[in-house]
Amino acid sequence: MDAIQVTRAFAVASSSANVLPSSKAASAAALRAPAQPASVNSGSLFAATGSALAFGGLAVQGGRKRKSIKARTARCIFGSAQPSPQKPLAVPGLVPKYRDACRDPLLAEADAGFDPLNLAVSPSPFWGKDVSTNYFNYREAEIKHGRLAMLATLGWFTSEELQASLARKLGLPDDLAPGELAPTLVNGGLNKLPIWFLPAVFLLTAYIENLPNMQGRRVNGLTYKTDVDSVPGDLGFDPLNLSSGLKAQMGIEFAYLHNAEIKHGRAAMIAILAFVVQEYITKQPLAAEMSTFQLAKDTNRVIGAVDRAIDYVDQVEKLSIPDVPVPFPGLQ
Repeated sequence: MDAIQVTRAFAVASSSANVLPSSKAASAAALRAPAQPASVNSGSLFAATGSALAFGGLAVQGGRKRKSIKARTARCIFGSAQPSPQKPLAVPGLVPKYRDACRDPLLAEADAGFDPLNLAVSPSPFWGKDVSTNYFNYREAEIKHGRLAMLATLGWFTSEELQASLARKLGLPDDLAPGELAPTLVNGGLNKLPIWFLPAVFLLTAYIENLPNMQGRRVNGLTYKTDVDSVPGDLGFDPLNLSSGLKAQMGIEFAYLHNAEIKHGRAAMIAILAFVVQEYITKQPLAAEMSTFQLAKDTNRVIGAVDRAIDYVDQVEKLSIPDVPVPFPGLQ
């Protein structure tokens, strides 16, 4: 049965439904009689319109079903157009427990998912057994160590680059360690610093460390209060009002700045450790290590030290661990 016949049947049925009960026989005869191109009455016009709307609705519904089927198929093959964001994992398959145990609305890009030992939610000898207290105190400690490392990285490099030349121009003694290295516990040279330098550093550090107590953000000398709405590391220091200015001029939110500080602090902590190890092994300033030739020689020195350690382990443990080949054998 095609669409025209179905439409005609709906029209006849609707017109018969509109006939008075006294004319049932006439309507039955009309049903048995073939259709005539007679004048169209209001009942047949209404029925034809209703049937057309019904078919239109069926067609639209069928189209929606086909579209939904196509959409589901596309999602299965290509994935969702707007996938749900997933936070990264430093160790694949190992989800840190702090993500479920603590709510931290500020930690976004800086959340690398690295806590394989779940120290952030484990009992601490400093802060007790409360999970939230331990987590937010670790956050405070990371930010403070990152800020200290950023200052140390800048100070280490600039001291080796500028100290000698400035001392000669100003007629002052050169206070760097032997070999023009930055004064440290490893390089030596701390006894050559001005007598007021270390006390001034300690006093400034004590003042900064006492600011959270003055702000009422600590329970005692070591433990910060657990407050989800507070900002870890917030000392109220923004003399240029950069947070508001960057948001107004460039649309940069405060959370972005907070996460950027954490990531720069982590990079600085790794850098300052690399500075210490590098100068301990090479006995050369950082600037002298930047040439390709010198870098190749220093790489040979590091590999040589690793090989000597392997040889020592072989002698003590009676093993035969193969040595690491020297990458640049022609350089000494």
